[in-house]
Amino acid sequence: MAAVKDIRLPEFIAPFLLLVLVAGLLPATAELPPLTLGQAVERTLEHNPELHHFDFARRGLEARRQSDALRPGYQLGVEAENLVGTRGLDGTDSVQVTVALSSVLELGDKRRVRLSVADARLAMEELERRAGTLDVLGELTRSYLRILATQEEIGLAEEALSRWRDMQAGLSRRAEAGLATQAQVIRERVRVARADLHHRGLLRDLDRQKLSLAHFWGSAEVDYAALEGDLHLFGKDSGAEPLMLAVDTSPALAVLAGEDRLRHAELELARSRERADPRWLVGLRSFGKARDASLVVEFSLPLGARKRNRGVVEASRVEIDLLEHEKEHARIRLHQHLFTAVSQRRQFLEEHRRIRDEILPDLEEALDLMLASHARGQVAFRDIAEMRQEVLDTRRRLVRTALEVQIHQSIMEQLTGEPMNR
Repeated sequence: MAAVKDIRLPEFIAPFLLLVLVAGLLPATAELPPLTLGQAVERTLEHNPELHHFDFARRGLEARRQSDALRPGYQLGVEAENLVGTRGLDGTDSVQVTVALSSVLELGDKRRVRLSVADARLAMEELERRAGTLDVLGELTRSYLRILATQEEIGLAEEALSRWRDMQAGLSRRAEAGLATQAQVIRERVRVARADLHHRGLLRDLDRQKLSLAHFWGSAEVDYAALEGDLHLFGKDSGAEPLMLAVDTSPALAVLAGEDRLRHAELELARSRERADPRWLVGLRSFGKARDASLVVEFSLPLGARKRNRGVVEASRVEIDLLEHEKEHARIRLHQHLFTAVSQRRQFLEEHRRIRDEILPDLEEALDLMLASHARGQVAFRDIAEMRQEVLDTRRRLVRTALEVQIHQSIMEQLTGEPMNR
C-alpha cells in the first residue's frame, strides 16, 4: 500500500481558505427590504438636511435671547491728571487719580421689550419649521407616489412585452406555414423592440427616482427594494368649504401671523428707544501729596432721542401695513391654489372611476371576443394587436389618473395642513 504524503500548506494560506469557505456559505446578495411611506417620513424627519437648518437657526436665536436678557453692564475707569507739567505741576506730588464706576440707567422697560422681540423671533422660527416640514413632507409624498406609479407601469410593460413576444412567436409560426407575410413578422419584431426599450427606460427611471427619494433623508445610496402602497386608494372628499376654512389656519398663513407679531414687537422696541437712557458715574478722586480724597458724581442725558428715533418708528409702522397687504394677498393666493387642486382632483377622480368601472372592462371584454373570433378565423391578426395596444394604453392611463389624484390630494394636504385619510 502506497504511503500518503503529508502535504503542509504555508500558514498564511489558512485564513484565505477559511474566508473562501465562509463566503461560499453566504448568499450571493442580500435582499433589500421594502419601504413604506411612514418609514420614509420617519427617515426624513430625522435626517433631512433642510430640516436640520432650523435646529441651527433656533440655537442662534436662543443665544441671541440670552444676550438680550442682560442688563446694562458696568464700566470701571481710572483717570490720572497732572502726571507731567511745568514747575509746581511736575512730579507725583500734584497727581490727581480718579477711580470711578459707571453704567447706563435703562428706561422705558427696554429689557422686557427686547425679550418680547426675542420670543417673537423664536415663535416665528417654530412656525417656519412647521411650514418647512410640511413642504418637505409634501415633496417627499409626491416623489413616493411617482415611484409607485413607475412600479405599476413597469409591471404593465413587462406584461405587454411578454404578450408581444408571444404574438411575435405565433406570427413567425404562421409565416413558416405560409399564413403570414415576412413584412408582418418584421413589424411585430419592431413592436417587441419598442416595448423592450420602453421597459428598460422605465427601469432606469425607477433607479433615478429611488435615489432622488433617498436624498430626502440625506442618503446617497438606495437601501430599499421597492415601495409599498396602493396608488388607487384615495382619501375621502370632505367638500371644498371645510378645506377653504382650513386654509385660514394653515401653516403658511401662520408664518405671516407670526411675522406680524414680530413686527409689532419691533415697533414697541423702536418706541421704547424714544426715551433716552441717562448715564451715571460715581468715583473717588485723590489729590497727590495732600492725600486728600473727594467723591465724584457725574450724570449725563442724551438730548433729542425722540426726534432721532422718529424715522425708525415710522419705518416699523410701514412694515406692519405692508405685511397686512401681504397676508391678504397670500390668503387669496392660497384659496386659489386650493380651489385648483380640489377641482383637478375631482376631475381626475371621475376619469379614474369611469376608466376602472366602464372603459377598461368594455375593452377587455372586446379583446376576449376578438381573440375568440380570431381563433375561428374571423378577425385579422392586426386587429388583435391594435386592441391589445388600446387595452395597454388604457391601463397606463388608469395609473396616470390615479397618480394625478394622489398628487393633487397631497397638494391639498400641504396647503391646509390637514391630512386626508388614504
